Amino acid sequence: MKLSDRLARMIDGMPDDASITITTEAIRGWLDEAKDEPIQQPTQQPPEFTLTWREKLWIAPAETRIGTTELAEAFGRPKSWVYAHTQAEAENPIPHRKLDGVLVFTVGEVRAWVRESEEVLVAGPMESTQSEIRDVMLV
Repeated sequence: MKLSDRLARMIDGMPDDASITITTEAIRGWLDEAKDEPIQQPTQQPPEFTLTWREKLWIAPAETRIGTTELAEAFGRPKSWVYAHTQAEAENPIPHRKLDGVLVFTVGEVRAWVRESEEVLVAGPMESTQSEIRDVMLV
C-alpha cells in the first residue's frame, strides 16, 4: 500500500483538529516501502493558449455574430475605428446590422469585406489546411 494511501486511511473520518501518534519505527518502515514505489513524474500541462478575435475571425463559422469590441480586437483597432467604418458616409463601410440599436457583425461578411477591401501588394500562397485549423482549435 502506498504511503499516501496509508495516511489517508488513518485520517479518514477524523475531525480536522485531531492528533495522531505514530511510532518512528512505523514511519521508517513505510518510508522503506515507499522507496520501491515508482515515482510518478508530474504531468506537465501544455501552456494555456487562448485565441483572440484576431484569430477567431478567420476560423469561426460564417454565421457567428460579434459586436464592436470583438471586431475592434480582430482588427487591432479602437472601437472608434469600427464606428467610423459603419457610418453611412463611410467610403467602404463594414457590413453590419443593428439589433435593438446595437451594432452586430457576422464574421463571414466581415471576412468577405476584408478580402474585397484589402490592397494586396505582393501575393503569395497562404491557405490553412483543415487539419491546421483543427490543431489550433484543439490547443
